[in-house]
Amino acid sequence: MAVAVAGRTPLAQQALLFFLAAYAVTNLGAFAVLAELPAARTLNDFSGFVRRHPGLGASLLVALLGFVGTPPHRDLHRQTDPVQRGR
Repeated sequence: MAVAVAGRTPLAQQALLFFLAAYAVTNLGAFAVLAELPAARTLNDFSGFVRRHPGLGASLLVALLGFVGTPPHRDLHRQTDPVQRGR
């Protein structure tokens, strides 16, 4: 993020705005799932979460993968393919 601010090019600013928008959507998605479960206070309360709420579980999975930088789309295979081939 600091590189985009220091670069001061139009493309860097667009990339920064895209990153911030994606990060905001990811945060909103994760907190929306957690807000839907007000009774869950500890990690043990999430035991069996995906079996009880499969839709919310999938949404939370996409949000958490977004936090670590894994894109939840079909291009993920193209990005990891060179790593799997050892290139």
